[in-house]
Parts: sequence; structure tokens; C-alpha cells
Amino acid sequence: MEHSGIAPVGRGIATNLLIGENFRVKFIYGQYEGANVALLFNPRFEGSPHIIFNSLVERKWGQEERKENSPFRRGKNFTLMFTTTPTAYKVGRRHHYTFQHRLPPEHVRFLEMDGDVKLEAVSWEGGGSYWNRLTALPGWGASRMY
Repeated sequence: MEHSGIAPVGRGIATNLLIGENFRVKFIYGQYEGANVALLFNPRFEGSPHIIFNSLVERKWGQEERKENSPFRRGKNFTLMFTTTPTAYKVGRRHHYTFQHRLPPEHVRFLEMDGDVKLEAVSWEGGGSYWNRLTALPGWGASRMY
């Protein structure tokens, strides 16, 4: 189901996850191939653990931003929190990482997660209208490995 976007200033999402190998979280505009991706969050474990941030705008990926010293470890549970400000997405309870908006966040309609991760819980924080209108794409489940 698609909803009208509302500016997501100061709202957050937290997910409890168990990591296998690799996974991605996307904040996307539509449920179709080539839809704009406002935020790609992609922890990687090859070499030194790091996180890739990016956006897909009009079917073209932007310049990747690589953040070193990822706190994520294979096989470990963690809580992941995203907060949206007027200028950027902030990731982590203490906002360890910042990714400046390349697309207006108020047009994000869906949250997508894929990869080798077991989703245990999702909570929408703050009670604001934006996060209440964000839709998790089909296939999310408490016992499924992605």
C-alpha cells in the first residue's frame, strides 16, 4: 500500500536484527523497478567492516559514501535506528553516521530490506504521521532469513 509522504523531521525507526553475511536497507519512493532510492544503507564485511551509503536518482546511483569502523558483526544481534532531520538521515542511537539528503525524504513511501539478515522486530518511533505511513514491503517476517 502506498501513502502520501509527510516530512519526516525528527522521526526514527529501530529494527532488531541478526546479521548473517550482508544486508541492505532502502528507503524508496515506489514499489517498482527503478524507483528512486532516497537512502541505501549497506553494511559490508569484506576487508575491514564498513558501511556504504548511496541514493538512486532517476535510475542512476550517486557517489558512494563509505563509512569505516562499522559496529556490525556477523552473527550478532543489534538495534538499528534511523532518524531523519531536515538535512540528513542519521544512523545509530548516538547518530554515528550522517548521510545528507539527495532526494526529498517526504516522498519515501516504502522501507525495503534484503540480504542475509533475520528480522526480529520493527518499531516506528515518535508517533508522527510520516513513520506511521511508511510501508514495509511484503516478505518481512519474524522467522525468515533474508
